[in-house]
Amino acid sequence: MKQGLLFYILLLVNVICLKAQDPFFSQFYANPTYINPALTGSMAGKYRLLFINRNQSPDNVLKTSSASADFRFGLKFKSKISSDRVGAGILFVSDRNTSNGFSITSGSFSLAYHKILNKNWNEILSAGISIGLQQRNTSFDLLNFQDQFNGTSAYSLSTAENIPNNNFAYGDYSAGIFYSIQPEKKLSFYAGIAIHHFNQPEVSFYQNSSSLNTAISAKLPTKYTLHSGVNISLSRNGVLQWLPGLALMRQGNLWAGNVGNNFRWESFANRSGAFLVGLWAKPISNIDEKIIMGSIVSFLGFEFSGYQLGMSMDLGNLTRDYNYTVNKNAFEISFTFTGDFDEDLIYCPRF
Repeated sequence: MKQGLLFYILLLVNVICLKAQDPFFSQFYANPTYINPALTGSMAGKYRLLFINRNQSPDNVLKTSSASADFRFGLKFKSKISSDRVGAGILFVSDRNTSNGFSITSGSFSLAYHKILNKNWNEILSAGISIGLQQRNTSFDLLNFQDQFNGTSAYSLSTAENIPNNNFAYGDYSAGIFYSIQPEKKLSFYAGIAIHHFNQPEVSFYQNSSSLNTAISAKLPTKYTLHSGVNISLSRNGVLQWLPGLALMRQGNLWAGNVGNNFRWESFANRSGAFLVGLWAKPISNIDEKIIMGSIVSFLGFEFSGYQLGMSMDLGNLTRDYNYTVNKNAFEISFTFTGDFDEDLIYCPRF
């Protein structure tokens, strides 16, 4: 019995160390406050509502979804109206493995300050913070222990193992900066850096276990994110735009990237809508820290009167690397609504 429990503990700690990486959305540009809290309130309207869902693996057992709402406010000091802006928002993320009941659920509040750097309102420096709470949960009733074997063909007996609580919560903090500039009407550039989990919270189920003489610790590694992009008008009237971009993330000993581009074609009456199509590549590192090609991502999107719908497909497992077989095909769908478009000339990056 003790040997069985020891094996389970070692296995659980190993899984925590390998899987303590954040969810990685292929449509990272469609989930701005998730990638960088400094992007809170960075939009053409006064508020934005967003939902994105990702199903991964052959049987769709890995399910990740995110929902957020953020708002942009003007500033007024005494009787003087400032050109700067403030953003505030909330973000919820759910990451589940339906095969074993393991899940991570988080909620956070973010605040950002957008400093206008010139009188043309086309150069902005933003800084943001995020304060949140995460909860980890697992279903121990889906596990089988040695003393549960009935001696014939099933694990139908009760177990005498002393297992820890199946859920716990912890604080989580992030921060970021973001810079954007539009030097001319047909060209704009943006770049940002974010640090997530800089408090490195404890994520071991056995951190305070009474079933062991010594607690087992597992810290959530800090994640560092660099993201950048360009918006280039390819036509004289600006109808056709090229949107290349990249995102690089490092967490613990593992890293992941997403490099590619979208093309945006404005259409409909008064250019009130647009079609988007794109192709992206996601290089990653495996458990041996070797760089491999994780997947190729195709993207199709539509915009109309403040609404945006995005769909992407990851063609995964492109490499035959024997140490990396988890990343199978994945499908993502995102929905964004931006409301109350105003007359502000603040440049907002288009993802």
